[in-house]
Amino acid sequence: MTIRFSSRLDAELKSGSTSVVKLTTAGEYLAYVNSSGQPVSLDYKYLTNLWTHIQIKVNWVTATADIYINDKLRAEGVALTSGVTAVDS
Repeated sequence: MTIRFSSRLDAELKSGSTSVVKLTTAGEYLAYVNSSGQPVSLDYKYLTNLWTHIQIKVNWVTATADIYINDKLRAEGVALTSGVTAVDS
């Protein structure tokens, strides 16, 4: 996962050069980027300099992911990039 910190967050779960799941900020809120390239809010206000636990659980069988923030499910069944079968370690 690549993370850049500033007043916004950009993080990606990658497979080579392909983004499998991308997280960003939309206004003041954390969001994931859907297959159309649009941010979808995770209904969690992003605050700089505050530790936040983000977990992405990938289901390879259904090619989806569930996104948790501070152990609370925020998005379920987020579509992975088509054709991806593994992520970088």
